[in-house]
Amino acid sequence: MKLILFTAAAAAILSASSSSAQEADVFRLMNEAVSSTPVTTIARAEMQRSQAASNQLLNGPYEYEVSGSGGYRRVEDPLLPDMGFTEWSIDLTRTFRLPEKRNLDASLADLETEIADARDASRRFEEELIFLSLWNEWARWTMLERVSREIADASSELAELEQAKVDAGTGRQIDADLLMAEASNFSLRAREDLSRAQMARNQLLQRYPSLNLPVAPPEIQISSSDITLILAARTDYDRMTRTASLEAQRAQTQALRANADLTPDPTFGIGLRSDFGGDETALVFSFSMPLSGQFRRSSAEQAGAQARLAEAQRSDLTW
Repeated sequence: MKLILFTAAAAAILSASSSSAQEADVFRLMNEAVSSTPVTTIARAEMQRSQAASNQLLNGPYEYEVSGSGGYRRVEDPLLPDMGFTEWSIDLTRTFRLPEKRNLDASLADLETEIADARDASRRFEEELIFLSLWNEWARWTMLERVSREIADASSELAELEQAKVDAGTGRQIDADLLMAEASNFSLRAREDLSRAQMARNQLLQRYPSLNLPVAPPEIQISSSDITLILAARTDYDRMTRTASLEAQRAQTQALRANADLTPDPTFGIGLRSDFGGDETALVFSFSMPLSGQFRRSSAEQAGAQARLAEAQRSDLTW
């Protein structure tokens, strides 16, 4: 975990300090590579989901409800045959969310979009680390191939000079043979390093098939001041733990929301009544509120436990 965070800090510093054309090309290719992966599609779907969830929290299940009834009442009286009358009623009711719950739901709605942003940034950052790891493998073997080839060329030149001394009678053949063997050894090593570099390049193209890679990776010049910044920089925990922190905050807010729900929301209504064929009418107002019971208390306890679990998981991530 610490190594990943250190690599992340180093990549961020190098990205911020990249000023040369070679460094700009590397990070341009990285952005193109990451954008070509499913990360972009996932981010778009995640934002749509979070926006829908946010709207659902803001609106809530608080809608107007219309109900009505009607009928014909017949009076069974032998003195009043065929006597009856119509009666009907209609009611409009709505449950109103208490202010504390409304504020908590608004906070949860904001957290939904923030968590979606954090997850997108985390997924993109993980993909960037994968790209940099594959790129580093390619660049490492390319550099080793170049070094091995240069050593082989230098050894070959020294072997020729030593052989010339042998031919002139001033050198030893064993020294010339040793230098030639060393040149052959480094030439073979250069070919092996070149093969590994090509394999590493193919791995990059296998993961990012639409990427237009150069023949060889551009060199990135890291100055001593850059190394000092990397070593002295504080590890950026926020990028790695932001999602966990926001999820812990959401769990705590949900626990507060569950505690607030111990006080049920009131329902108000208005209704019209008509009896005796319209001879008797009434305008009525109604009020109702559920009595808080064991289910609400259990829900509050569960939300509190979930909040403690989320906080523990966030702490474990930065342990």
